[in-house]
Amino acid sequence: MSTVFGTGAASWWIEAESGQGTHVGAYICQGGGTLDFVTGLTTGKGCLIASDGERLFWTLSQECGSPEYTLTITGGTGRFENAAGLWTGWTTPVESVQVGALLYMTNLNEGAGTITY
Repeated sequence: MSTVFGTGAASWWIEAESGQGTHVGAYICQGGGTLDFVTGLTTGKGCLIASDGERLFWTLSQECGSPEYTLTITGGTGRFENAAGLWTGWTTPVESVQVGALLYMTNLNEGAGTITY
């Protein structure tokens, strides 16, 4: 079932994210994407940057209204050069602040998945 919001799309990006991963250790995250208002599908791409500078590339997909999203691991640099896998995450909103046309959101992201490299 598809939810129709109207026409157009909204862009999103990760301004500041950091965390701890089993395979990457401490990391920062960069990325961005689009929310399609017609389909309700959110898509994006980015990377996790490990403390040693190696990168783990991902693409994101999330259906409208679903609290879960999927990251597909699509390679990387260094030891992650041929990495592949899936990670299912879920977001818990912590705070939202609107400034003009921009909406700043603070979320807690958790998840689990598998990776081979």
